[in-house]
Amino acid sequence: EHYRPKSSSKQASGEEQLKPGYFWLAYDWSNLFLSCSPCNSRQKGSLFPLADPATRARSHNDNLDAEEPLFLKPDVEDPEAHIGFRAEVAFARTDRGGETINSLSLNRDVLCEERLQRLHEIQRLREVIGLSQSRPGDNELGQLAERARKRISLATSNEGEYAACNRCAHSDDFAFVLPPAR
Repeated sequence: EHYRPKSSSKQASGEEQLKPGYFWLAYDWSNLFLSCSPCNSRQKGSLFPLADPATRARSHNDNLDAEEPLFLKPDVEDPEAHIGFRAEVAFARTDRGGETINSLSLNRDVLCEERLQRLHEIQRLREVIGLSQSRPGDNELGQLAERARKRISLATSNEGEYAACNRCAHSDDFAFVLPPAR
């Protein structure tokens, strides 16, 4: 996925494509991110909104630092400062977080369902840990609890799928109440 789209760009869905895009960044590692195909092709495509569209760089001679992208760039800023979660639903903490959520449809059904599945898994793992604490002499349950802690640790690390959502649900100040599993 190209953060700044390579062949053309547009300010908003439904607006005209501006050509050329950021072709000079096509192979620049700082412009490349992993993304699932639906997010990249159907949601983002050539969309790249700026606070002031007049500052859009049109060639390698233009100053990219003059642009103020409205999409978050997760390699240089903390997405969790801009986007939070109430259970499986993303909410905006900032205007840029809202733009990213809305433009990329981060609350579409399939993503919410997948996040909810991960949250139910974490809930079950927490139940195993709680059960082991109520039975301190049960070695087998203690081993299961240790594996559960490791799985929660992975799920809430930056390598975990839906990690920010998982971290929010696993925090002590979050009321971990989910709708029933489907």
